Amino acid sequence: MERKIKIFSFAAILMLAVVVIGCKHNVNNKPETFTVTFGVEGVGGTLKATVDGSEINSGNKVEHGKTVTFTATPDAGYTVKEWKADGSAVTGSTSNTYTCTVTKALTVKVSFLAGGASYTVKHYQEKIEGGYPAEPAESENQNGTVGANAAYTAKTYEGFTYQPTLTKVNNTVQTDGTINADSSTVVELYYERNTVNVTFKLAGGNIAGNAADVVKSGKYGTALEVPADPVKADSVFKGWTPALPSTPVFPAANAEYTANWALLYTINFGVDGGHGTLTAKVDGSGIGSGNKVEQGKTVVFTATPAGANFAVDKWTNGGSDIPEAGANETYNHTVTADANIKVKFKYAGANLTLDKRSVTKNKGETFLYRLVTAGSGSYTAVPEQADIITLDTSNLNSHGNITVTCINAGVTKIRITDTSSGQTALSGTITVTPAVV
Repeated sequence: MERKIKIFSFAAILMLAVVVIGCKHNVNNKPETFTVTFGVEGVGGTLKATVDGSEINSGNKVEHGKTVTFTATPDAGYTVKEWKADGSAVTGSTSNTYTCTVTKALTVKVSFLAGGASYTVKHYQEKIEGGYPAEPAESENQNGTVGANAAYTAKTYEGFTYQPTLTKVNNTVQTDGTINADSSTVVELYYERNTVNVTFKLAGGNIAGNAADVVKSGKYGTALEVPADPVKADSVFKGWTPALPSTPVFPAANAEYTANWALLYTINFGVDGGHGTLTAKVDGSGIGSGNKVEQGKTVVFTATPAGANFAVDKWTNGGSDIPEAGANETYNHTVTADANIKVKFKYAGANLTLDKRSVTKNKGETFLYRLVTAGSGSYTAVPEQADIITLDTSNLNSHGNITVTCINAGVTKIRITDTSSGQTALSGTITVTPAVV
């Protein structure tokens, strides 16, 4: 038992040590560093190096990702001949400075050339309005042998093309020229703005009846005149794809823009059967039946019943019910095709109810018959037998009363129709007896 306890204790101590060591490692985690070695090959000058503006010595360690700037100082009568990084020549670099980002151990060497001189290479970019500026876009300091041709390499600038026929060396238009001993040599390289084509593809549309693509030509960076908006049957122009910048200019290379269209669909609408009105709006503005509406837009329909006796019954599109619209007074319709929206109203008032008392009157007698006791308030009345009685219905709608005049003996009834609900009913029997002599 004692042996098991000792083994357990040893294991616990070992695990604790691992945790402590691991924590200590995380706390003291430092950036990775690499040794930077540098110096001069041969004679003719000195070399120093700085990191973040502070000078370092050869053999110092530098953090990963830092940039080291090496500066060579030639002695009198010398110029930089060549830079080497880790034993390999740095192509095209004879300036007095060289920079390098540290990602591993690094060795940099510089060598100097006796009888050399420095010279300047200037790069000029054509102005938007044409011509070249007084100051270059970029300058380089180079070194070479006095009397030898000044070496230079044209650069690549987006939207520009180097024009060798404009090159100047020592202020003379030429592609070759020698290096002066007094370091006064200047090489001037000129870059012309590219002339590019921008094509506007109408995608089935037209501008003033012309359906051909519109091609605009101009120099990189100069103002681009965008054509008028095209038109297309049953479509609305939605701009260009890709989108144009807010201030259009000619791009660095040929480009195409394509007209973007949204389809238009015809939206018809109205009331099925009367008893109300139907209006429609798109983006807050009213439209009329038969108007065309852009695909994807929402048409907001509003149904207004003709008074309190009516309510929405249902909505249809092309004769088919729209279940999601229910009996709501508004319906939002997203346009995806031609549509024919109808709303139907239903009667929602009181049912037609009559006082169906039977009466007996003498021929020639006139009496007031209070007939309608409930309904919409809009009625018509006709006798079943027109030659027995006549009716004055002037107070029928307001009071439900009819003035009846008995003109011949006989038996009849009065048929009442509620013009709002369509309901009909018959009164009680009206008996007209012959006149008493």
